[in-house]
Amino acid sequence: MGRSRRRRSGPLLVASFILLVPAWIDWSVNGGTIAGAPYPVWFALLLLGSVALTLASPRWKRRLVLALQRVLINPVVRLSLHCRIPLGWDLLRTTGRRTGRVRSVPIGNGRVGDVLWVIAEHGNLAGYVHNIRAEPRVEVLIRTRGLRMEWVAGRATVLDGDDPLARQRLFAGWRHPVRLLNAMTVRVLGTDPLTIRIDLEGCRAAASGGRDHLPVGADGFEPPTARV
Repeated sequence: MGRSRRRRSGPLLVASFILLVPAWIDWSVNGGTIAGAPYPVWFALLLLGSVALTLASPRWKRRLVLALQRVLINPVVRLSLHCRIPLGWDLLRTTGRRTGRVRSVPIGNGRVGDVLWVIAEHGNLAGYVHNIRAEPRVEVLIRTRGLRMEWVAGRATVLDGDDPLARQRLFAGWRHPVRLLNAMTVRVLGTDPLTIRIDLEGCRAAASGGRDHLPVGADGFEPPTARV
């Protein structure tokens, strides 16, 4: 296995292990088997298969993930957000670069202060990334105070030189378990992650209670090491 593959497999295996922890905790309390084996065993095999597919054929992995998101995940998340049930997700509206129509896609809540960080799991192959490059003005359905959610305007910037995994570690950690699980899911499902910064307008009060005391740099954070 080459060095680039080892660099990709390490974070994938760590993310898979973190996602397995809640499953095993749930199984230890509630039980549950599939074909005679504890259900986390099958979940572990599925995650290992995802790692193998990512290393062997990112293109097929991306096709499978996009189909799963389009048919199953995104409709459920959109419905919960329109019902104002955040569940650790926000909803991003972009303008279609070809049609000019409004497009919406669920994103993880990576808000810190008046900046929303998004990790596009499929990078430049994601449709909303192309939309942002063509028209950076966006809207986000985001939790503002308590459980209240509202649409907030913003300006998105694609950070091509940023390290998305290092960026995730700045806003998703053990102090934010929902964000951490979302970040690990992005790592498992993604093939070529890319950082997007959204500067929110007219929404200074952070739902997370300020900047979470993260290291401050020119953009409010210490810039992660660029990918090689």
